[in-house]
Amino acid sequence: NPRFELAFADYLIAAGRNADAASRLQAHVGSGKASAAAVIRLAQLQRAQGQVDEALKTLEGSSDPGAQQSRIDLLVQLRRTDEARAIAEAQLATGRTLPALMQAAFIEEQAFSASNDRQFLDRSIALLDEAVAANPENSRARYTRARLQLRKPDVSIESVIQDVRQVVQQD
Repeated sequence: NPRFELAFADYLIAAGRNADAASRLQAHVGSGKASAAAVIRLAQLQRAQGQVDEALKTLEGSSDPGAQQSRIDLLVQLRRTDEARAIAEAQLATGRTLPALMQAAFIEEQAFSASNDRQFLDRSIALLDEAVAANPENSRARYTRARLQLRKPDVSIESVIQDVRQVVQQD
């Protein structure tokens, strides 16, 4: 029972028996019957045990969007933004969904923070422009776009004010 395996692994983790939990989850994931939550939990345990490459392989083996999100997040944490960007671009190629646009914008923002290269900032803002155009009610996209625009020396304060007003009015 997939729900039992995940619940029991959580019980083992709570009891401080991470190795036992990882072993059970590894067997469960290997059976092909595991939920995305079990795959993600196993990768989290592997990461906590310093097995970063194993965690990435575990996540790579799942086509679940949540597992791929976790994989991208881990790659960004490891400052492997080129690999994260390649995954995000593949996701965007299959559909320019709001979550895919937001994730791609986050990767570009992280690349900008690490390098201070303006092209990454511009790409992040362009992705957020697309996200806001697709879903004008999305306050997270508007807020993030406003925050990033303030990092540009040639920003139009009026456009930032407009985004912030929209966010405040929605909340």
